[in-house]
Amino acid sequence: MAKERSNTTAEAEAVPKKEKKQKQPTRAGAVFGSILLFLLTLLFGICFLCSSILNSVLPQKTLSAAIAKMDLSQMQLSDHGKEQPIGKCLYDWYFWDAPNLTEEYAEKLVTMPECNQFLCDYLDDLSTYMTGDNSELPQLQPDDVADLLQEELGSKLTKETHVVFAEADRKSLNWTMGDDLNGWNSMLQHTIGSGFGKFLTRQLCNLSGMIAFG
Repeated sequence: MAKERSNTTAEAEAVPKKEKKQKQPTRAGAVFGSILLFLLTLLFGICFLCSSILNSVLPQKTLSAAIAKMDLSQMQLSDHGKEQPIGKCLYDWYFWDAPNLTEEYAEKLVTMPECNQFLCDYLDDLSTYMTGDNSELPQLQPDDVADLLQEELGSKLTKETHVVFAEADRKSLNWTMGDDLNGWNSMLQHTIGSGFGKFLTRQLCNLSGMIAFG
């Protein structure tokens, strides 16, 4: 009996133990990993491209410089599917309710260098905020437009059109422009005014962000 047991033990020891098979990655996992890597590479590539463009445009005020060279009076905007001069659109959208402002007044306004400069100044303020040089998001208000018309351009436009900008016109602009400008300010506040949107925007517009995405 002891001999049989020793033989059985010897036979058991002679049988090689099965090695544990290492888990190989599945083809589906490899494909998913490749797709994820491609998407991440594409995302960072797009961010790098956007950051390169913004970093070259915003700090040097290239955007406002380009706007300053444009003749706003020659621009055409789509109004109810029809292309109209910007002066006509300005009157139809915002000046129509003002007691004294006429279509001629709106057309003369867009030919004034001060009008173009007003737009450029706002773009510069927005650019300095996006690059982190200014901590406060600029707000565009109807009173800013009214101040431009009444104080800076009052005498020029009166001489050109014989129209005197009055307080009643200011109240009208506050009503007709208010919703659009408040909507624009609110949209910027929600997208780049705080939180992650503000952080991402400033990363895109700064040299450090461009290097990080690269």
